[in-house]
Amino acid sequence: MSLQQHGYGPCYADFLKPFIVAPAFGRLTLVEVGIFKGNGLAVWCDLFPDARVIGMDIDLSNFNENRKHLEKMGAFQKNAPEVYLFDQLDAAKATGVLRDVLRGSCIDIAIDDGCHSIQSIEITLEAMRPFLAKTFAYFIEDNFDTYDRLAHSHRE
Repeated sequence: MSLQQHGYGPCYADFLKPFIVAPAFGRLTLVEVGIFKGNGLAVWCDLFPDARVIGMDIDLSNFNENRKHLEKMGAFQKNAPEVYLFDQLDAAKATGVLRDVLRGSCIDIAIDDGCHSIQSIEITLEAMRPFLAKTFAYFIEDNFDTYDRLAHSHRE
């Protein structure tokens, strides 16, 4: 998120401010797809200590192998994430996995940092769409064609 890398920090701050400053939404549910080693989950758990933080990835071994290191560095002291297998390219299973994991909760904050392909982004967005809260933030990382490809078909 640093300005030396992608510079997402200021963008995230603007869109997340309503969820931090005036959390009138009840208990937040945040879902991050594409957790890799779990650094993002550590940030979200600290930033939202009362939220339900859900991490999803097609391969959880990277996170599982790095979890103890993150904990040694101070991660997950205020909140611990739930992690689940999720295949962004399996449209037939994606909605069912979300339904089973969410168990009636709505997604307030969604982060797609997974495969970064238009196909995976579209499948993930369509799978999450029925579960998005009335007021939500949805971030799609590391694909610069996303807006041009999706904006016209996802205005509501």
